[in-house]
Amino acid sequence: MNSKRFFFCIITALILSLFTMSAVAGDNPKGRPFKGTLYGEATWSPDDGCDSGFRTLALTRGDLSHLGDTMYESTHCAAMDAIGEGFLVASNGDELYFNYFTPMIAFGPIIIQEGTFFITGGSGRFEGATGEVLGTIYITNLGMDEPAWPLEIIFVGTLVY
Repeated sequence: MNSKRFFFCIITALILSLFTMSAVAGDNPKGRPFKGTLYGEATWSPDDGCDSGFRTLALTRGDLSHLGDTMYESTHCAAMDAIGEGFLVASNGDELYFNYFTPMIAFGPIIIQEGTFFITGGSGRFEGATGEVLGTIYITNLGMDEPAWPLEIIFVGTLVY
């Protein structure tokens, strides 16, 4: 009789562990604070598909919560109100994808853009991720003779995964 109870307890424990092991983060997404700062550069290339005739490419690197050492890449038609898309690559190779709208709020020696980055998915642990992140972008205006301008991006928002 004791061996039957022992066997029943073992089977019950195995079944319960299977149910609890299936509850990974992706099965129960929750909002998490998301922040960090990235540094890099913005470059421009001719693009006939853009009203301005130029496309902006931003490449940065920095530390972001939930991603660690992060690489950032985005692109948009050069404009006063930037509308574009990009991705972040976490230190382990997982990616986050986003779209953004960042209107220019100051133009001079330092160009400032501020707007919303909409998280649209990802890979690895970020598959199905969503979120909204405020991005404040500082670009040092070196003049049109310089091919790359220093760039800083500060993120504060919520990441759901």
